[in-house]
Amino acid sequence: MKNRHDLPSRRRVWTTTVRTGSQTAHVSVGLDEKRRVREMFVVVSKAGTDVREVLDAFARAISLGLQYEVPVQAYIDQLRSYRSDMLNAVANVLDRERKGETR
Repeated sequence: MKNRHDLPSRRRVWTTTVRTGSQTAHVSVGLDEKRRVREMFVVVSKAGTDVREVLDAFARAISLGLQYEVPVQAYIDQLRSYRSDMLNAVANVLDRERKGETR
């Protein structure tokens, strides 16, 4: 297993507001010093406690994988395989940030 990529204590974080149907989510993506996506946070408004906790755990699991250098594209492909508008919106945010890494 690869070593976990430590994040700097200060890093760039971009937050995007995503709206799907009646739900609004704020998706934050943290970048390392080479501007690679290394963490993600998702905050959903008008959601119950259980939904918020599940989304928090989901984002933490993705962040941990990114820190162990799981390719962002693997998450994007997986998220797009679901019919959920919210998951597809999160995949779009990750994809935009991934494309920003190559600029």
